[in-house]
Amino acid sequence: MIDLNVTDYVSFLKKYRSNLKLVNVKLKNCLEGKIVIENKNKNIVKDWIDALNKNRLSVLEEIIHPGFVDHDPVTGQTPDKVGYIKLITNAHHGSETPYQIQIMEILSEDDKVVIRVTAHNSDGTMIWKGIGIFRLQDEMIIERWACRQKV
Repeated sequence: MIDLNVTDYVSFLKKYRSNLKLVNVKLKNCLEGKIVIENKNKNIVKDWIDALNKNRLSVLEEIIHPGFVDHDPVTGQTPDKVGYIKLITNAHHGSETPYQIQIMEILSEDDKVVIRVTAHNSDGTMIWKGIGIFRLQDEMIIERWACRQKV
């Protein structure tokens, strides 16, 4: 720790003011960049939910990374992108989705997004609730962890 008197401190500030401003600007830009990335990641997960709700499986193909890993696959599902898309395709075999997912909370930190969701059938009855964790890479979902509970 440097011990400065008031005169030395004022002199220090005058001498290094432009450097401090530059550090402050760089720090602010860094934080804003992190916020932009985290918001972009949230939007990708929101797009995933929207695609599920609207049975737009082609969107899932676009936002799920080729190296996707589902850490909580259902029985008989392979934990890769092909297995996940097949699962969703089978669940949405008609033009109507079997339920609508509503995001209750969404949080983001670095490359991870966490959602708390509820799913309702066509008459509005809640049929399950769950939590999902997603890791994103290259603006696509590369990993998914999920847990849901029937209501």
